[in-house]
Amino acid sequence: MDILKYEVSVKNRLLPFVAAKEIADILNDIEDGSVQQEDVNAVFGNPKTLTGEIKKGKRKNFDYIVEIVLVLSIMIMTYIFFYRLPLWLFTTITSLEIAFLFIEITKDYLVPRRSSILIWERKLFFTIEGMMIVIGTAFVIFMLLLQKFYDSYKDTLHIGKSISILSYAVIGIAIAVLMYSLYMYFIGCRLYYGGMAIQSAIYISMTKSFLSRVGNIESEDSVYVGNCVTAVLIASIIAIGYYYWRIKLEKTVREGRLFKQADV
Repeated sequence: MDILKYEVSVKNRLLPFVAAKEIADILNDIEDGSVQQEDVNAVFGNPKTLTGEIKKGKRKNFDYIVEIVLVLSIMIMTYIFFYRLPLWLFTTITSLEIAFLFIEITKDYLVPRRSSILIWERKLFFTIEGMMIVIGTAFVIFMLLLQKFYDSYKDTLHIGKSISILSYAVIGIAIAVLMYSLYMYFIGCRLYYGGMAIQSAIYISMTKSFLSRVGNIESEDSVYVGNCVTAVLIASIIAIGYYYWRIKLEKTVREGRLFKQADV
């Protein structure tokens, strides 16, 4: 099994039972112990067996569960009590909450920062990311011009339906990217897709918030609801930043492993 997939599998199996610091130490031990071995299973056994031994006698890691419940509770409270905030502020807050929830659930910062990325994978990532930035930017521009759009076409039948179709198209694309990102993240262990998964979730959330505020567009005198500039900006920074954060030490880690081999 690939060392990265092995480490991720071990981390995921231990999260509900073992404290984060202890998991980090275990993953570092796996990293060090596999320096001279191509097959990490030959050193530590399969992940299920290894984690089974580690979990013996341990109770549930209630800190991990409490952290997730706390973040979810905060998100629910934000929706209940702060929903009437200006759209830019509300979506900014929820964007940060979504990012924090993802990090709390996965805790992939525990996995040593090492990724093997091929050129075609890099191109594919940035092609999808570029598309997401274009979509987010276009939708924000539409939000900013919504009042003029409404004034120009308010006599057109079913103008609200047209806006809904556009919004649901954005949601549909974001869901597709979210599913792909989660597949690459959990199945392919391409951890740098975590940022794109967060970005997709932010797009879905912000678009639904926008839709709910213009739901009665045809019956209201004013349709201006603000914009989601900061949400799109935060989402893009998270996606690209996550990518570089996961791979920036790839060369350092590889050279470190070769250095250890030479010492031995």
